[in-house]
Amino acid sequence: MSIVETGLAQLISSEHHNMKTRLALALTLLVPQAWAVCSNPSGVGGATIFSTTDKTLQYCNGTNWVNAGPAYPAAAQTGCSNPTGTAGTVIYSNSKGVVQFCNGSSWIDTACAATRTLGGPGCSGKPAGTIQYSTTANELQFCDSTNWVAMGWGCSSVCSAATYGTTWTPRTGPGTGNFYSIAGGADGLRLVTAKYDEYIYTSADGGVTWTQRTGPGTASWTGASASADGLNMLIGDYTSGYLFTSSDGGATWTQRTSAGVRNWGVTASSADGMKLVAGAGGGYIYTSTDGGVTWTERTGAGTGTWFGMASSADGTKLVAGANGGYLYTSTDGGATWTQRTAAGSRNWYAVASSADGMKIWAGANGSTTLFFSTDGGVTWSAFFGNGTGDWRGIAISADGNRIVTAKYGGTIYVSTDGGTNWTERTTPGSRNWRAFTSSGDGSRLATVVVGGNIYTSTCP
Repeated sequence: MSIVETGLAQLISSEHHNMKTRLALALTLLVPQAWAVCSNPSGVGGATIFSTTDKTLQYCNGTNWVNAGPAYPAAAQTGCSNPTGTAGTVIYSNSKGVVQFCNGSSWIDTACAATRTLGGPGCSGKPAGTIQYSTTANELQFCDSTNWVAMGWGCSSVCSAATYGTTWTPRTGPGTGNFYSIAGGADGLRLVTAKYDEYIYTSADGGVTWTQRTGPGTASWTGASASADGLNMLIGDYTSGYLFTSSDGGATWTQRTSAGVRNWGVTASSADGMKLVAGAGGGYIYTSTDGGVTWTERTGAGTGTWFGMASSADGTKLVAGANGGYLYTSTDGGATWTQRTAAGSRNWYAVASSADGMKIWAGANGSTTLFFSTDGGVTWSAFFGNGTGDWRGIAISADGNRIVTAKYGGTIYVSTDGGTNWTERTTPGSRNWRAFTSSGDGSRLATVVVGGNIYTSTCP
């Protein structure tokens, strides 16, 4: 492919994923006979902008502005860390082999990291991280060290409705145990879970391999949550214990005593990992705005046995469900709460939210259906059910379209159209499914079993 280098777009020296990265993003173009243009704003093919509405990097394909990565409209604009960057900053991750952009709070992949080639010789004489615009394919591309990769095609682009959640792999590294929670970052690679009354386990490769973390010791671990980059993690001890946080993907953990000794049952995290929420069994809800260093008791929702909790990407919209109570929502980061009676008083166990906090799914023990809201929890509808069961785990993609859930002791169900249609996935069998986590684009799923293994599913 004949290309003409038009200049150096950006030069960054940064510490990223514990690797020193010297990045030269060189924008190169196939020379067209006539410049095609985009409007609102105006731009030529290959031009890039950061959309402050969708919080995503976009490029002009000669006609339209196209997303170079997933949109996170609710992403906080507080800046990215590890390395430091502001909204629209572009970098290349040596450890993942992808170009990333800062959406205002997290580094977002512009392609599927799971299929990248690392340590290659470069592309047509250009080094890894070089960006070019192809007027043949009308797409922005980057070199992953071996191949030119189109930006804007996440793993979910190859995961059709027919294959989503079809194949599940038991991950036997940590062995069997009573797993009660699992959480992960937006790319689905960094994961955290724990065995009840045993140790915490983390993975940096989507669950293929796991590392036992003995630093915090053994405890009745449950309620894991994680930031979008998967580095900031939170977990609680359910039997008269403390909350614990990690800022390095689970390598080290810090006991947080500010919220006290309680029966911590569930937690949730904003995309940047700074705004946290936790619920105590038989107690109140607690929030933190500094990554778990300090906590504030929130009495607005009263006391309850909190097992279901979710947060929007920016941490302002929260939803919590109590076992033997109602659902509650907050639009101010947990400062105040509103009781939502439309879905009834139930034994709420599973709650999941889209990135903008508007689409919410909730499941309860002994319920014939799941419950769904499209307005941030103001109104609720009984949706998918398939008979009475104990719905104890559910996860959804950032846009709310891809959903995975299961009954405790039953089979897994998935939807790729926001819950309108559901498909049963029988391959992993009927098990005591307890919790699910999903990557932002829905391409990577993980779940845990009480009295069993960890399972993962990746788009083929």
